[in-house]
Amino acid sequence: MIFIVLLFVSSCRTALANGGAPTLVFLPDEDIAAQNPLLSSVIDLLGLQYLMLNQSEYNHSLSYWTIRPEHIGKIRFVWTELDYIHANQYFILSKTTFIQLNRIPGFDILTNDDKFTQHLKRMQQRYGRALFQYVPHYFLLPRDYKQYTVTHTQIKKLVQYEEKRTSDPLAYQRFIARTLPSSTSEATRYNSVQILTNQKEVKQFLAQHDKQLVEIRQYIEPFLSEGHKFNFGVYVAVPSINPLRIYSHRIHLIKIASKEYPNMMQPNTTPSAYTFDNYTAPWDFPPLMRYFVEFPSPNSEGSDAWEILKRYMRSYGIDVNHMEEEITDAIVKSVLSVKTRWEKEIRNVAGEAIHSNQFIQLFQFDFEIDDIGRPWLIQVHSNPTLKPVESILSTDEALRKNVLLDFLKLANVAVHPDRVYETVKRIDKRYCSVLCGEKRLWDRNCWFCPDVHNQSHTLYEFSQEYTRRGRFDLIFPSLKKEYDWIEGAISNDLTRQDLQSLFNTSMDFTTRFEGSLSSTFCTYRAHCSDHGDCVNGVCVCDEEYEGRTCYILRDIGLERMRKPEKSF
Repeated sequence: MIFIVLLFVSSCRTALANGGAPTLVFLPDEDIAAQNPLLSSVIDLLGLQYLMLNQSEYNHSLSYWTIRPEHIGKIRFVWTELDYIHANQYFILSKTTFIQLNRIPGFDILTNDDKFTQHLKRMQQRYGRALFQYVPHYFLLPRDYKQYTVTHTQIKKLVQYEEKRTSDPLAYQRFIARTLPSSTSEATRYNSVQILTNQKEVKQFLAQHDKQLVEIRQYIEPFLSEGHKFNFGVYVAVPSINPLRIYSHRIHLIKIASKEYPNMMQPNTTPSAYTFDNYTAPWDFPPLMRYFVEFPSPNSEGSDAWEILKRYMRSYGIDVNHMEEEITDAIVKSVLSVKTRWEKEIRNVAGEAIHSNQFIQLFQFDFEIDDIGRPWLIQVHSNPTLKPVESILSTDEALRKNVLLDFLKLANVAVHPDRVYETVKRIDKRYCSVLCGEKRLWDRNCWFCPDVHNQSHTLYEFSQEYTRRGRFDLIFPSLKKEYDWIEGAISNDLTRQDLQSLFNTSMDFTTRFEGSLSSTFCTYRAHCSDHGDCVNGVCVCDEEYEGRTCYILRDIGLERMRKPEKSF
């Protein structure tokens, strides 16, 4: 049976688009308001309305939802947080007028730990182990018990001469075990967690939970912040698959373990010292609290906790710039390596004729930093943590709301009219024939000629999306060739020369148009001579460099005379 009963819920403001028809967001999940309480307020901020399932008539035996014919021309976006989407739902959306869904077919190859591990093993066999060695070893027991014993034995041999073992004999040999129900979905709640140091303890743990699946993950010896373990989540948006585009948000979700880390980790150590089910916010953590100029609130993000944490790590000798490059590299390789799988899944459920950004998604990549400053990807979430958390001193409501708002703007859910298009869409035929050969595709005026190459449409959509990026930084595609070796990295519709023209050529639009690209000349660190970060298209140089592209070495001695250097 197909469930099609919908309940219309009006937002506080009514916005009209597309000639007066309301733009709607469909929320089909049964308990969406409790799971993501910020969603309705963000939809309201965008001036939209939303539809929800009629909960009084909800039937759990129904296989999937669909959309009433009278709503098809009005719904613009479907937001769901379910871990399983029926193939018929993808198919129905692909055959309607353009409706976006925040789920990519086959997304669980990233978010299911077991599937992701098997995928990375295939990538290591194909491209070399070193290129995909940024995720700790993972095993599902009892199925993988033999592989686990072999790996554990190899690890003990590799670390036998590590200096840290003089003070901690079990360093680098620990594994963390969690019990799982029969389903290995990434949304499953863990029942029990314990640190294990040898195969005997693993057998005992399995015997205690003989009717449950157990996941065993290599434990990362952590870099500590004033004696506490921490991790952080990076929000990653994938608004287009072919050509693939990946953005990461500047806001990071930082979690600090609520209990102090012991001098030597033991199996009976409290999980609160090394897990983050209950955690301390960075602005509630005394060693970092004093560096917050402003605490977050319902209306303000407050000071940038990630920048404060980076300053702390830098003061202890961690190469933060290199660490961030490794984080970006892990994200890009993870997403790029599953691109062909996603394309295959889309063809299976929706056919060939599908818009490149009809299925999009916002992920959360969780990382931990080890004791030498190397980042490790621990888990990928299909549902980023966007529910506000009330801490001792404040709440991070504004921070999480802005991440969600930036994502929906990037996806253009509100379908804002393109005023630039209105001004240039009537292109003289003579202009097209004389000036718009393939070499001039970067000229936006040519993008509206009737017979231009397919790249023009792709570039135009890309450029419009890029102006809506907010605080999302584009991390792929790249002007460099560092990922060309991965299958699917090179698009047939968008060449590197096209990207070079898009990024580096001044788009000569008048500044009265919102989102003009005329001042944009960088997209990532390499454009800033690897000595600065690209922030909203402008290079923000490291302390030691200056200049428009951060190529000038600053006189540090003179600067220190002028202004005392901050330190921890």
